[in-house]
Amino acid sequence: MPEQGESTTTPLDPRERARRRVKEKAGFYGHFAVFAVTIGFLALVNLMTNPHHLWFVYPLAGWGVGVMFHFLGTFVLADGSPLQERMIEREMRYAHH
Repeated sequence: MPEQGESTTTPLDPRERARRRVKEKAGFYGHFAVFAVTIGFLALVNLMTNPHHLWFVYPLAGWGVGVMFHFLGTFVLADGSPLQERMIEREMRYAHH
């Protein structure tokens, strides 16, 4: 039985961890590509049909927020990210005092 504060999960081997990171990144890149193509198409339709009312900015803003959070989750806050590694190092320093 683990001691208090001890992890009960086993760490992933480096290859499995890398495979998961690649899958996460590919998921983001796919999401961003679909976003860019779709918003580009909507902007083109908007500008060709009614250039005085730029309605494509509404799906751009709404979906853009989702893409931004996907980016943050994939590159900034993900397992193994530089930010997370710094936080882990800080916690380990404090735990040894």
